[in-house]
Amino acid sequence: MPASPHRIGAQTVGTYVLKAALAVVLAAALAVPGAAQARPPLALGIQDDALLLPALYGYRDARPAPRMAPARALDEARALGVSVVKLKAEWSSFQPANGPPALTALSDAVDLARSRGMAVMVLVTGPAPAWAAPAHRRSAWRPDVRAFADFAAAVGGALRGRVQSYAVWNEPNWPSSLRPRALAAARYRALYRRAFAALRAADPGARVLLGNLAPMGDPEPSIPPLRFLRRVLCLDDRGRRVGRCDPLEADGVGLHPYTLRWRPRYPGRSGDATTGSLGRFVRLLDAATAAGALRTRDGSPMPVDLVEWAFHANSRQIPERRRREFAVTGLRLACAQPRVRSLVWYQLAGPPPTRGRRPSWDTGLLTHTGIRRPTFTALQTHGSALCPLAPIGGPTP
Repeated sequence: MPASPHRIGAQTVGTYVLKAALAVVLAAALAVPGAAQARPPLALGIQDDALLLPALYGYRDARPAPRMAPARALDEARALGVSVVKLKAEWSSFQPANGPPALTALSDAVDLARSRGMAVMVLVTGPAPAWAAPAHRRSAWRPDVRAFADFAAAVGGALRGRVQSYAVWNEPNWPSSLRPRALAAARYRALYRRAFAALRAADPGARVLLGNLAPMGDPEPSIPPLRFLRRVLCLDDRGRRVGRCDPLEADGVGLHPYTLRWRPRYPGRSGDATTGSLGRFVRLLDAATAAGALRTRDGSPMPVDLVEWAFHANSRQIPERRRREFAVTGLRLACAQPRVRSLVWYQLAGPPPTRGRRPSWDTGLLTHTGIRRPTFTALQTHGSALCPLAPIGGPTP
């Protein structure tokens, strides 16, 4: 059974056992040759849109329960060592009607994070609002490419100079994110190209990330990320360019390197990319660059941003004592790959109680009332020992 959440400083026999187990993991991590210590600083990030943009993404079916205000949530993130806050700009939520998008809530959330000394990453993503979808309802089916680019331009213009990076579309290789499946890679290429140009023009100092890919194919329903990325870049299975596709430019490629049901070292199958197979993801990016299909603004090697990652809390398969070990090991694996620039934990606080059903997703480092879970404590205590972390309020890598 999962360990009960507890406040920092609780001294129980179980806590000492967990500390001893974690010490073994930490010792193994620190015994790795100096590659992890010599890497550039890693930006540790957090995403929790239900807390930071509650009017748009709050838990509407929850019973009344104490919830953290956005300011307190960011204070907890600072205590964890977070230097980057990721926010979701969902197209259908911010522009439900065909007119100027209502971006005040997003702008306020950006300013609140910046007031705490944190950099901001904004995910500009679907689904499309009804007016920009062929079926005339909110949908991921063939979203209007030009209308999405206009939305991206509006977001970039509203946030100009205040955002470190933009990520374009969430998990386009996941079946419910971009449809139809057979055309998802081609549609994503078109969405990305136009959005990249719009964001670069609107906010030229910010980074723009390609990809933001789900990590695995079978047994998951998504298209394996390496296969999907090759299609987006017009490469065959051997990494050779096919057709007449122009190269894509990016300031980084985003990946969601979850293993969820497996240990962090689980590599998945040959087309997958997880914390256990980051090397194969980097090799594909290098092959794409060598083939002339992908490039950075200054010709440097393509960075990797791990823009969504976590392990479930209250899981029968991975109890909290193991989750904290897996979290530390996953951070270690990210640190060991010097091309990784950022690692974003998804969900700061778990969801509140629901009416008659179990929450479908809880990867929170805190309970819904703000009590720190052991995984929070483990990352807070050992994160900077495993990896040089980007300082809060300082330049991000």
